[in-house]
Amino acid sequence: MGRDKHQANFLLALASKYPDLPQPAKQTLVHRINTVTKGWPTAIAASGGNTGAAIYSPGLSRHHHHQHPSTALLSQEAVAAHQAARSNDNVIRYWLDKGFDGFRIDAVNWLFENSSLPDEPLSGNTNANEDEYNYLDHIYTSNQPETFEMVQQWREVVEEYKAQDGLARALITEAYADLENTFKYMGTEERPGAHLTFNFFMISQLSNTSSAQDFYSSITEWLDNVPQGKWSDWVLGNHDQHRVASRFGSELIDGLNMILQWLPGTAVTYNGEEIGMVDTPVSWEETVDPAGLNAGPDRYQLFSRDPERSPYQWDNTTSAGFSNNTNTWLPVNSNYLTLNLAEEINANVSHYKVYQNLVSERASKTLRRGSVNITVIGDVLAFTRCVSIGGGGDVQEQSIPIKNRAQTLEELEGEDTYIVLVNLGSETATVNVTQKFGKITNDLTVVTASIQSNYRRGSIPASDVVATSVFMMAVNSISAVLLCLLAVTCANTDQDWWRTSVIYQVYPRSFKDTDGDGVGDLKGIEEKLDYLKDIGVNGVWLSPIYRSPMADFGYDIANFTDIDPIFGTMNDFDDLIKKADTLGLRIILDFVPNHSSDEHEWFKKSIKKIEPFTDYYIWHDGKVNNVSEERIPPNNWLSVFRGPAWEWNEERGQYYYHQFAVKQPDLNFRNPQLVDEMKVLEKHKKMKLTFNEEDHIKDTTTSLFRRHAGPSYQCLGNKHHFLGSSNPL
Repeated sequence: MGRDKHQANFLLALASKYPDLPQPAKQTLVHRINTVTKGWPTAIAASGGNTGAAIYSPGLSRHHHHQHPSTALLSQEAVAAHQAARSNDNVIRYWLDKGFDGFRIDAVNWLFENSSLPDEPLSGNTNANEDEYNYLDHIYTSNQPETFEMVQQWREVVEEYKAQDGLARALITEAYADLENTFKYMGTEERPGAHLTFNFFMISQLSNTSSAQDFYSSITEWLDNVPQGKWSDWVLGNHDQHRVASRFGSELIDGLNMILQWLPGTAVTYNGEEIGMVDTPVSWEETVDPAGLNAGPDRYQLFSRDPERSPYQWDNTTSAGFSNNTNTWLPVNSNYLTLNLAEEINANVSHYKVYQNLVSERASKTLRRGSVNITVIGDVLAFTRCVSIGGGGDVQEQSIPIKNRAQTLEELEGEDTYIVLVNLGSETATVNVTQKFGKITNDLTVVTASIQSNYRRGSIPASDVVATSVFMMAVNSISAVLLCLLAVTCANTDQDWWRTSVIYQVYPRSFKDTDGDGVGDLKGIEEKLDYLKDIGVNGVWLSPIYRSPMADFGYDIANFTDIDPIFGTMNDFDDLIKKADTLGLRIILDFVPNHSSDEHEWFKKSIKKIEPFTDYYIWHDGKVNNVSEERIPPNNWLSVFRGPAWEWNEERGQYYYHQFAVKQPDLNFRNPQLVDEMKVLEKHKKMKLTFNEEDHIKDTTTSLFRRHAGPSYQCLGNKHHFLGSSNPL
């Protein structure tokens, strides 16, 4: 402590000698003193060993009390102010220090709102009731410009850690947005943002009525517009969307996983999709999701997320092997006796085995870095992956061209070429592979095929092709077949590890229960890490495990740096991290910056107007109805969970804003104190003081701010523009 003591005394003396410093400079001193003296058991020690009450207020040019002429001590209020201001940054640093490999920032698009609080216009959605979120067009409460800036600041924190130890951490954003805004979360070359921003196009644009042309359009729209130097990803499901098998039909599970795993970019899988789990019917009486409960018994099925969150089906024992308790937090699907992991492992063909084969092939250089050629053949979506001729280095995402017109496939010596055929129609289709991709002269190998297909893993003799000069392949109804040439492997590297990864989302409450309470826990996740390693997963993304009242099952956070007892202890978490490291798995944590629980200490103090927490949330007096003279909310903004986004607090005498549930008040990212702390950075550099950026928590990112053709086919490895016609054959 000796060195820190001398440094603290120097800083305190500096503050005492210059009481009229500009506010940013004072705040810099406060921050630095807080950092140096963090964890000291008493008030800051003065020279000579004296201790004393805090006496220097950075906001005032006066002293209240001191015990040494050369020492000025900080007020407890000032200390609290600066500790709170840097709290979000500290949350990120805290978990990075614990060993996390990155963050998935939840609902980032809601971080900021238009500070003038204008009414939002009607959306024109005739299927939405007047109190439902989709009734309005959310132009003032989502994807505001300041949000993108905040993500860039968080990226700087992550890069700071990488600069220190050389280890790459991933920053991933979740935002349901249009193409332009989605890519904005990635930042610019000068100021990068998220490493990945989830691509939800196959969720928002496609359904069980979509044609091969629809899939083609959705995929090519993304690949044609991904910014240069940025990376693609593909998401088919998560804990907020009905399961893939329920949305598209169980017959398409394998084909969709083929698309997900073999398109260029990062693949994201929600737990259970690899075995084809379907939604579990949940009655109104069994419903626990606040989105469903707020919709009422007549419309809850339209909004409840409970069906896709039911327990994982490990085997055919009690509660599908999820728990030894027959009473689980959500009901187990009754189909678990036949649809479970153990059954699929033992079967000759299964969704699990198809998935495992698909993921194992991702190690090939072709699927890691190869170009892609996509086309539509009737009801069949077809694409090839190959490595560029003469290309020595890895091909980055912006260098992956799409050819809309099918051309001749030229085999590339020494590397794999993969052909993917997915029948999205209802009838068996016959595809002339030679006509679309050129004459094939080598033996073909079926890497994997859907469980409905007549094809199985193995070789197709080239003689069968050469004899007729045409290779005709029958693709069964709702099935897919994959073919490849040769075999090459390519080792993964630490740098930007997420680029070639499969990221597997674990919803902790529903993954594995080890203590018999009917709720999944950290020990259960640790127990199943070997399984995730076996199926080829690289990254494991955990939904929130923070301390929470569970009004929104972990997304209402009461303490951002503690584990909720329902999941276990910090020791359990440390054990999980250690085992993941041993297995070579990366752990990604959900970061939820948009809001906290109403049981968080910040909110309790904000209600009482205890500084500096008074404006840590968004408060407003509201308006008075001119006719009834009743008090009403300040505008027409609606909550995602239905009803007004404003809730009256009697103790404070004001409305607070909540984008989600009433018990999830939104944090105020326009707090001037937080902004000042950001601005202090440059000034403090001039004073040669070390200062850490102050950021806020990172889940719900979207809402953080609200507005105030040649005859031969070649894989062209060094191009990064769209090739060919916009219309497929």
